[in-house]
Amino acid sequence: MQARAITRSVELRNVLGLSLICVGILARSPVWKDRTGGVPSPFQSPVGFLPTPYPDLLPHRNYDPFDGERLVERLPPASIPSPTPAASSRVVTGESKVLPKETLPKILARMGLSMSSVREITGALKKEKMTLKAGQKITYTLEHQGESVLLQRLFLSTEFGQGMGIERLKDGSYRLKKTSLPLVVTTHCVRGVVRTNFSADAIRSGLPKDIANSVPSAFGSLVDFKRGLCPGDRFEVFFDRVSVKGSKERKSGKLLHASVVTGGAKVAVYRSPTQEGNCFYTDNAESVRRGGSFALPVVGARKTSGFGVRRHPILGRRRLHRGVDFSAPRGTPVLCSADGTVERVVSERGYGRCILVRHRGGYETFYAHLSKVGRGVCPGMHVKGGQAIGSVGSSGSATGSHLHYEVRLCGKPIDPASVRALAPQRLSGKELRKFKEFKRFADSSVRHIST
Repeated sequence: MQARAITRSVELRNVLGLSLICVGILARSPVWKDRTGGVPSPFQSPVGFLPTPYPDLLPHRNYDPFDGERLVERLPPASIPSPTPAASSRVVTGESKVLPKETLPKILARMGLSMSSVREITGALKKEKMTLKAGQKITYTLEHQGESVLLQRLFLSTEFGQGMGIERLKDGSYRLKKTSLPLVVTTHCVRGVVRTNFSADAIRSGLPKDIANSVPSAFGSLVDFKRGLCPGDRFEVFFDRVSVKGSKERKSGKLLHASVVTGGAKVAVYRSPTQEGNCFYTDNAESVRRGGSFALPVVGARKTSGFGVRRHPILGRRRLHRGVDFSAPRGTPVLCSADGTVERVVSERGYGRCILVRHRGGYETFYAHLSKVGRGVCPGMHVKGGQAIGSVGSSGSATGSHLHYEVRLCGKPIDPASVRALAPQRLSGKELRKFKEFKRFADSSVRHIST
């Protein structure tokens, strides 16, 4: 028994020695020194003294085994994988124009849409009518989603301030609708000096061509713009322009007021704010379309033959010329001398195309040798003084392009220069108050607006 006890004691001693040797080897290891800093701990034991992946959590002199909060604070943050970003979308807005002989599918394909998207859009709009003309302006909005392109909206300008739009709805379908664009009206004033002729000098000064061409007719017979103006005479024109909001597209509007200083005297006319058409009045609210010798049916025309007995240019015999002839280029507008009602629109053998207008006081005016009759002019129609009712021509028996103009009293022809009964029309009542308000506005604007 003693021998066995001694043997077990020796074996236990050997195991303990081997353990101490292992611990010593580990203590001298550089890995262990790097992890522990070479500082032994009073809580180290030969069995539990093993390397750890978290050396800063090893016990130290001030170690509290129940300090769980400290351990939690020292734990490294968990690694959470970031979500994969979704495919980004990009919205692009642009402008273009319709090319010659281009169709809607070609326009959509030119924008980068796939053939399936083109077929989808054209199929949704196959029952709608969409007129395309070369040069029409196109505004579009596209959405790029990765490699695919979606049409959000497309607007096609059909005429000034009007257009047709294609819009993508929330359910992905498309619809076509007509759109009216907001318009902006601005006023402008152009001043200048006559050098050669009024139209050329006015356009050179910045006046739109259509406005410059309408100025002489606005003055009626008050000013002869072809032979009455001299170099050095001054003019002033007040007009408005209409533009599409948010766009550079614009056009000239209406002539509002104009004045001419010739021979030291100023002549001014103003548009009537209450009457339709080109109705202009003087400072005294009198119509520029006067009676008597001032009721000229063609502005700026040359008088070639007067009223009375003369030798007929075609028949060669002396006979009474029942009216006055005015020479003018073919197509020149023929204006009604005063307010009245159309009595006849006929085509006669000698006079060609002609119009007879009845006025108050038993007066009638007759216009012959017309190249064409104005649109809508027919018997029973009420016409205003200065309204275009036809165009100068040479229909019937005529040696050239001119207007034959007659004035009749109770059915008998009289000399137009002797007519005194047709007094100029004057505004009154509400129309006069509105006119005075507009006149003050125009005069004030002209003083403050520069070209």
